[in-house]
Amino acid sequence: MTTILQNQESAETTELDLLGREQFVERMLSITEALSANRKNACYAINGRWGTGKTYVLSMFEDRVKTIKISEDDFGEKYLVFKYNCWEYDYYDEPLVAITAAMLDNIANNPSILDPKIRSEVFDALKATGNGLLKATAKIAEKRTGVPSSATESVIMSIINAVTGQTRGKYDAYSSFNKYLKQLKEKITDLAIEQTVIILVDELDRCLPEYTIKVLERLHHLFYGIDNVQVILSIDKIQLEQTIQTIYGKDTDVGKYLEKFVDFSLCLDIGSIQKNFNSNFQQYVAKFTSPSTHNEEIEEFKLFILKGIDIRTCIAIVEKCNLAHSILCDDKELDSRFLCLELFLSVLNYANIRPSYVKQKFTITELFDAKTVYGRTSEKSVPEGLTILSQKYSQNSTPDGLYHLFNKDDYYLDEIQAGCFLGILLCAYRMLLGFEDRWILKQDDPVDKDYILKYGDYGKQFWEVLQALK
Repeated sequence: MTTILQNQESAETTELDLLGREQFVERMLSITEALSANRKNACYAINGRWGTGKTYVLSMFEDRVKTIKISEDDFGEKYLVFKYNCWEYDYYDEPLVAITAAMLDNIANNPSILDPKIRSEVFDALKATGNGLLKATAKIAEKRTGVPSSATESVIMSIINAVTGQTRGKYDAYSSFNKYLKQLKEKITDLAIEQTVIILVDELDRCLPEYTIKVLERLHHLFYGIDNVQVILSIDKIQLEQTIQTIYGKDTDVGKYLEKFVDFSLCLDIGSIQKNFNSNFQQYVAKFTSPSTHNEEIEEFKLFILKGIDIRTCIAIVEKCNLAHSILCDDKELDSRFLCLELFLSVLNYANIRPSYVKQKFTITELFDAKTVYGRTSEKSVPEGLTILSQKYSQNSTPDGLYHLFNKDDYYLDEIQAGCFLGILLCAYRMLLGFEDRWILKQDDPVDKDYILKYGDYGKQFWEVLQALK
């Protein structure tokens, strides 16, 4: 699906623009500079739920930190940055081999990452160490599984082209493993003399529980205690805590366990995509005209209707709106109240409401209550934007207010001030649920019934298209 974001040159740049993550990245840079100034060793986490943009924040940080020079007079880079995507390298059973492979790939793919004078030396040393780790790992696997190490090695060696010239000898597998681990630590220690070494660890959440824990432990074994080295983890702490309890039991003190590996965390919240809705989604917004009334209400609605939904889902919702609108409207111009109706219905669709069920539970005072939408025993929560909208309706649901809709049976009359913006949405919503298209309009705001019906009819058509696009 073609993206409808304003900045088309780079999807990653656009994502940062949407979330306004510059301030967060600046905070990371300040921490990095402070740690580097004191040659401190540290491991800290970027903690955020899925969809908050952790991967992009790490990429933005990487781009920024690589531009920092040792001094004004020295053109050398102050930071030596290695990126390790755990999930991409999880075909290596041993994370130390994966980390080494990731470092080799970083050096091979980025010629400027090291001083040319030492680049070949470092590359060859890491390659030899990686090969040694592969052999030691194969020996350990043989002890545990009974599978001949020669068979294991042949498979592994087909994956990585490592050359050492070492002769195969009789040696203890665990002793050899520790020997190569020590060699790897020594090489990283050497690198950290001239430059601050930074290891960016991403996609830990996507790995299997056992591998996730092994990665944490190996990172600690390898980098802990080396001066001038920083490890930055991208994690979902809630998911990681569940992983730890899955491995070690529900009674595990997760906080104490994580203290061994993580010095501190920075919380990456969900962000707000709506602050600049019109500029972020200009292609979609441009399809609508401005109405003569309700503009303030429309802009306020754009600010809250997507609230609490992660960035990726927000983009997907608006892109689906754009596609459904194109299917229904072609070149027909509609005003921005239809845009709000489309967003409203798309959030309802995201919440997986069932119109026939919701109709039976409908009340104005609990319009989008979780019990109303999902049932008495459901633990689901409705999107925050719908909760805000529900509050706006219930605040006015008095006999003298805008929305006098506390009953749902056919023999009762419902009162809506249909000429106002929220009244239009409410009428369209009731028509979607299957209520009869009758109401009493407030006398001080007469509105033609056909004017309201066109929103309700459009809403039903738009809903049908959304269901077809699932």
